[in-house]
Amino acid sequence: MVNQFLTRGVEAGASDVHIEPFADRLQVRFRIDGILHEHAQPAASLQQAITSRIKIMAKMDIAERRLPQDGRIRMKIAGKDIDLRVSCLPVMYGESIVMRILDRSPDKKIITIEDPVEYELAGINQMEVNPKAGLTFAHGLRSIVRQDPDVILIGEIRDRETADIAIQSALTGHLVFSTLHTNDAAGAVTRLIEIGVEDYLLSSSLIGIMAQRLVRILCPVCKEAFTPTPELLKKVGLSVSAHDDQLFYKPKGCKSCSFSGYRGRTAIFELLPVSDTIRHLILGAKASTVIRDAALAEGMTLLRSDGWRKVKNGVTSIEEVLRVT
Repeated sequence: MVNQFLTRGVEAGASDVHIEPFADRLQVRFRIDGILHEHAQPAASLQQAITSRIKIMAKMDIAERRLPQDGRIRMKIAGKDIDLRVSCLPVMYGESIVMRILDRSPDKKIITIEDPVEYELAGINQMEVNPKAGLTFAHGLRSIVRQDPDVILIGEIRDRETADIAIQSALTGHLVFSTLHTNDAAGAVTRLIEIGVEDYLLSSSLIGIMAQRLVRILCPVCKEAFTPTPELLKKVGLSVSAHDDQLFYKPKGCKSCSFSGYRGRTAIFELLPVSDTIRHLILGAKASTVIRDAALAEGMTLLRSDGWRKVKNGVTSIEEVLRVT
């Protein structure tokens, strides 16, 4: 079966053969002219046998299933001498394998490395760090890059090594997402510089930063409407004239919300697109306050401002926005 996949891949002019395990199936895809095309869906029960066969052919450790491995296969396919570079990556339901036949080309494969994997996402290869086995964010990220991805998600950037690999991945054409613990969007820039990332690399690779906080949603059954006083509006920094006779809502409490006044949560956001102006400020290692002010001048909406929008729409309360921002 493995030889059949490779033969058909070469005959179709594929640059890569992807074999990806999911909960209920095994997916085989060919990358042709930069686009992934589904080729077959063997039974999930065949996953271990196929993986073992490829590992033997690529001279990998067949017993190692916790760490990424790389290998090479040389064989004749359809009358051609073919050199295959094999990359094997542990994921949720087995091991994702990429066999590269030709040069790398743009693709639409998504791989994540998380600690831990909290939500299973269909069609996405998710990998969990395992420090005891030596699989850190940095180690896993190096192997992910060899898996021919177009989108990489790193659960969290905790150190310079991970940050450097992430930035190099972005600079070589991958779309990279990750998280940092900072107070606001602009703070992510100074945080990365503080852990040792070079400002010129950061300014060249960063395209946007989003900060978010979760606010509780007012219970739709018992929330109470009220007209805020001018004093309250001034206290929270809202324009009195712009909110004259504006109805806001506050929590009350009922059986439906266990008398908390809230039921569920939603997010408020702060998006900072990295414009040429912001890039110059990053390159000059400017303080986060300077970057924040420049972004505001370009139209960025602050977390609290987005919160006020949800207050005006009756989604949450003034107190809740003040609590999280």
